[in-house]
Amino acid sequence: MLDNEAITARIVLDVLSMSVSLGIDNAVSSMQNQPLLTQRKLRTKPLTRAVRRAAHLAAPVSGSAESRDQILKAFLIATVLLCFATGARAQKWSSPGDPYGTLDQTDLVALQKFAAKSGVDLNAAMEKSYSRDQKTREEGLGRFFRFSLTFEGFDQNARTYGQLVFNSFLNLGEAYGVKPYAAVLDRQRADVQQRVRDFLFYPASVSPAEERDEERASLTQAYPAVFPRQFQFAHGDALFVARDLPEIFSLRVSQDPATKDLLVKLANFSPKEQKYVDSLWGPVPRFAFRCQFGKRAADGEVKNLSNEITLNLLGEHNPPTPMPLSTLAPRAQRTERIPLELIVERIPAALARVPQSSSYDSVRFLLSVCLDADYLRSKQGKTSFLDLKSYQKAK
Repeated sequence: MLDNEAITARIVLDVLSMSVSLGIDNAVSSMQNQPLLTQRKLRTKPLTRAVRRAAHLAAPVSGSAESRDQILKAFLIATVLLCFATGARAQKWSSPGDPYGTLDQTDLVALQKFAAKSGVDLNAAMEKSYSRDQKTREEGLGRFFRFSLTFEGFDQNARTYGQLVFNSFLNLGEAYGVKPYAAVLDRQRADVQQRVRDFLFYPASVSPAEERDEERASLTQAYPAVFPRQFQFAHGDALFVARDLPEIFSLRVSQDPATKDLLVKLANFSPKEQKYVDSLWGPVPRFAFRCQFGKRAADGEVKNLSNEITLNLLGEHNPPTPMPLSTLAPRAQRTERIPLELIVERIPAALARVPQSSSYDSVRFLLSVCLDADYLRSKQGKTSFLDLKSYQKAK
């Protein structure tokens, strides 16, 4: 039987891993490189180190009544930690790492009871799926996957299960690799494969069509074994429905053809006001402005893409505390202009940070606007690939 520290670490990992991982991934994505003119290292928060340490302690949890009590206690500890980390005040926890909505310990208990009525010991399956022994782990994970067909409606039990599937992909994919995880999924029946992939893709399905298609392409490129090119969300799966949802808050970045300035347009389509971290109070966006270089091929497609490079200077890279919040009224829009001359000044430093052997001729600009002060929710806008010469000083 595991000691209290290991059990707590296991649950902390499940509850926090996705939240923290996405928080750090978003931070790295929105500030892909260090600010221009500095070599300062990007430091992760102490909470991240705690979760990474928990990953090494993660192990199967005994199914005894005593250990289940310990699990619930550990879950409460994790909930407190998550509320502390995100500034949440409610008893339930929810974050972008929790794509299935607000959950708490009662939801897990309800799911266990639902599984028991269906003749499935879900705790035992989860215990095996986190085993250090490969054969045991694959057996438990397969049983956990097959349980997905039990759900006939997208109720709270289905949402709780979806969160556990999401966590298992992140935790086991990180600990043992994505390919072994996908291999277990590929050995299941076709309807089980579809259902599990639908659960994994669901968070992207609730985005507007344009963002959803882009997210699907990104997932296929990053995890082809889990999201093969032939995967279609909700295909033959009555539990999920592919739908086009209206966009609530949009961010668009485009080029003014006449001046080559960049135009940033924010729009709030919802009936409620939307607060956001205001990185647009200066002529150049603060701590969220990036570019990416590429080479246009004969077919017109831009290939050989560079990493995303920050266009922020050191003073702009680190937002002030507290971060300035602005409000966009219902149905309101806001447009800002980023002058060409201010972009041209920054391009040489950005080019200096990519391989000199690459003869780039195209560039696109990316901007993220965070929808809360914790940097856990954000909207990203980007231009199409533009002629790089338009943003370089004449020689």
